[in-house]
Amino acid sequence: MLPRAGLLVNTTSLGMKGQPPLAVDVAQLPAGATVADLIYVPLETELLKAARMRGLQTADGLGMLLHQAAPAFEAFFGVRPQVSNELRRAVEAVRVRGLQVTVSLGVAGLKPGEDLQQLLSRADGALYASKRGGRNRSTLAA
Repeated sequence: MLPRAGLLVNTTSLGMKGQPPLAVDVAQLPAGATVADLIYVPLETELLKAARMRGLQTADGLGMLLHQAAPAFEAFFGVRPQVSNELRRAVEAVRVRGLQVTVSLGVAGLKPGEDLQQLLSRADGALYASKRGGRNRSTLAA
């Protein structure tokens, strides 16, 4: 399957600090493939390093983190931050000093006849169930 893949995305915790690496041989990917890793601790995972060494396009998980954080920041402070290269550089600078971030995820798939608001409500419920379960959790909505 990998020789035909144009995009490989790691959405697991494999490769995260304290977790085993993701065992994927990026040498099997075609030359024009892109590799994305949603992990942001460490920002450059072994998967991304291997992909870069092959000359593949890569994307780390910091963008996802920033876009997920924007609505929470707005809820607390009443202002939605602009996710920009400047914000990314600022967060990267803080991370260098040792800040560690955790994430909880709520995941929901669209059910037949369900509208967007219902989907988001179920995903939000799953998110808060994850947070009650501890750090670095994910929950699939019923």
